[in-house]
Formats: sequence, structure tokens, C-alpha cells
Amino acid sequence: MTLEIRQARLQDYPAIAAFIVEAYGALAPYKGQDRWHWQFVDNPFGLRPDNRVPVWIALDGTRVVGQIAVQPTEIKVVDQVKPAGWIVDVMVLPSCRGGGIGQRLYAAIAEEVAILITLTMAPATRRIAEHLNAITLPAVYQFSRWRRLNGQLVRRYLAMRTEHRPRWHGLVELGGHAGFGDLFSVLVNPLLSARDSRSQAAKRGQIQLVEVAEFGADTDNLWRSIQHKYAIVVPRDAAFLNWRFRDCPQMSYRRFVARNDGRTVGYVVLRRAETVELPQGIIVDMVAEQQAIGILSEMLELSIDWFGDTVSSIEFATSIPEVAAMVRSHGFFRTRAHHPTMVCADPVLRRLFSDHRNTWLLSKADHDWDQIHLA
Repeated sequence: MTLEIRQARLQDYPAIAAFIVEAYGALAPYKGQDRWHWQFVDNPFGLRPDNRVPVWIALDGTRVVGQIAVQPTEIKVVDQVKPAGWIVDVMVLPSCRGGGIGQRLYAAIAEEVAILITLTMAPATRRIAEHLNAITLPAVYQFSRWRRLNGQLVRRYLAMRTEHRPRWHGLVELGGHAGFGDLFSVLVNPLLSARDSRSQAAKRGQIQLVEVAEFGADTDNLWRSIQHKYAIVVPRDAAFLNWRFRDCPQMSYRRFVARNDGRTVGYVVLRRAETVELPQGIIVDMVAEQQAIGILSEMLELSIDWFGDTVSSIEFATSIPEVAAMVRSHGFFRTRAHHPTMVCADPVLRRLFSDHRNTWLLSKADHDWDQIHLA
């Protein structure tokens, strides 16, 4: 096989679309043209000279056999804002794996994009990043809070989590036939009801969540007031939030500002999972004035109330230890720890990233973490 590795252009989309269908199978409809254009073409943070798009492809003749895409973004590094990119959609066709295609694609991207960050990744992608001398960033913790369970849901969840582990998957199927999910739900649901009763009896503050069609100047003012708390962060200004949560063509995001006596003191973005996913609620991003734990705590309770009993569980993620401790006090338990990587050749920037590596604000708003996950 003679491969060509290069950056894609708009006119390559039909070949890329054929690759997506072949590579992603049942997930392909959720990586279609509308999402592709939003993420890579209409993204306001990336320039597209000569019709180029931030997608690097491996071509065998005219057939795309592998790709790595970059979701353009901006990163505030201490007192400077730098262009950067999230590594996303890393995929090589099974018949072409083992020949170093992924490594060649990643290396080609690193020559063009000065700062490359990856939040969630497969082990193979991590190995490629480490080969390029990546800095490993502090953990981002993923949490879940159960609402109401049933046997079918428990079976679906365990089947999804063990899909690529045949031995465990077999045990899950055996447990499903034995009624494990039903028994587990019967035992756990009374405990969840008791927890919720205690939560509802707790005193609430003065915060109100107000749904908005888009984020505005008050959100910009909020972000300017707290951005100094983070040496390294993707700016949460209205331009980013509206592209991310208003313009996204696939997800049904609900956008709220938190107000106290009419003053905006925070915002939160919520999503109920699509019907093809597990029936979950997702707290995608949550920011408060001075990142005050008291305000965040009230916003979290209001978000839990908003989901109500329409979901079986609620997901949340954060890189901030104080926020992680707060959500645990509200009945969330940690399910995973993710260890992002950052590839950057500039020695000055590498030193800044290393020196301030513990001051990142990361959530499900970053990367392309929040996307359709089939169950």
C-alpha cells in the first residue's frame, strides 16, 4: 500500500464521508455532514486557507483509510490567548492498522498545530502522543448520580461497558438471564428515594436558573471576572458558548444562567440524552462567580431538580478538586478518571504548561467529549 498523508480540503468530504460510514458503522449517522461542518468548517476558532479543513487523512489512491481531526479552539496561557486544537475522531480502518498510519497522521498535525490537547482517548492514541513527548495533564474526574434504576437499564449499561471485554460481557449476559439487574434495582431504589428526601429537605438559597436562547454580555462579564483563577483554560466567553451549545446541530442543549437578585452569578448547560443513548442527564458545563462552591452547590441541586425522574442517572465531569468534593457531597460517585495529554514543541509554552498544569478548568464542554454514545 502506498499512502499519502495530507490535510484535507472541502472537496475531499465525499471520500471522508464514505470512510466515516465504513469506519464507524452504527455511529456514522451521528458524525454526518451537519456535525462535520459545524465542528471543522464553521468553527469560528480555525482559519481555513485554500479550502483546507482541520482534518488530516491517509489516502490509498482516492480511498480514505485513516484520519485524525482537530477541533480548533483557543487556549488562555497565563496572560496570552493562543490558537490550539483538540485531537478528535482518531480512526484507521481495521484492515490498515499496525502500519503506523496513526503515528504518521499525528506527526503531520503536530507540524502544523502548535498546541494539541486530547482529553479522552484510546490507549493507542495515548501511545502516539507519548511518542511525540506529550505532557500528561492532571486528571479529569467523571461522576454519576443515580436517580431511578430498572433491570433493563442495568443490563444495557453493563452490556455497553463490557462490549469490548468478551469474558465480562458473557458474565453480564448470564447475570441478565438470572435477573441480577431486577434484583439490584429493587435493593438500590429505596436507598435512592431516602437520599432524595434528605436532599429536598435541605435549605435552598436564593439562586434561580433562567433558561436563555443564547449567552450574552452578562456571560462575558462573568467570565472576565473569574478567568484569572485559571492560568490555562479554554475561555468560556459568549462566542465560544454559543458556538458550542447553540449552534451545535446534533445535540439538544438547554442553556441556563444562574441569577441572584437579577444579577448573573453563573451558568449551566444541561442535556437529556437522545433516545438511542442510555436515559441519562448530562451536566455539560457549570461555571459560577468566583467559582464559589456555595453557588455551584445550589446550581447543582437546581440542575438535579430540572432533570427530575425523566433520567435514570446524571453525569458530570470536572478537573477541579474542590468541585469534585462538592459533587460527591450531593450523591455523585466517581466512575472514571481521564488523563489528558498536551503535545507542544515550543519550549517556552511547554514550560508554562508544566508549571501551571494544575490550574486547568476542564469539563464535558471541552474536546468533543459530549457526543452520542449508543447504548
